[in-house]
Amino acid sequence: MFSMVMGLFGLDRYIKNWIEKQPKKIIKTKGKCTIKKCHNKGAMYSLGEQEPETIKNVSFIMLLFVFFNWMKTKRKRGHCLEKVSWSFFLAGSLGNVWDRFKKGYVVDYMHIDCKILRNIVFNFADVCIAIGGVMLMIAESFNFKKR
Repeated sequence: MFSMVMGLFGLDRYIKNWIEKQPKKIIKTKGKCTIKKCHNKGAMYSLGEQEPETIKNVSFIMLLFVFFNWMKTKRKRGHCLEKVSWSFFLAGSLGNVWDRFKKGYVVDYMHIDCKILRNIVFNFADVCIAIGGVMLMIAESFNFKKR
């Protein structure tokens, strides 16, 4: 599980570093996806942008919560889907908290051009958190804990 977390975290760091080096702020791709470099000092939807220190501290506390649950689940026999879901959560949380402490903002860059996601720019760490959440809901809903 540790190598999964580090692999996902490393991929997040690699992509964000590549995005930061791009001279253009917006890179058009074929289809509905756009690379749109943004520096987000707030939380999701730029909430709390005027309070970056508060956002940084709350993010760190949430990272500790995720790390605690990852450690707790890691020690259980079985519970494979739950372990993988907490690993995705941890990698994503670590990626965004790393940005907040190192740069003072999170590097967001993915934009999908559709009505429901029109104003949202996100990153790979956010995708990891979302995947972890969906997997955890599946594990809890279908009681996959012992498998």
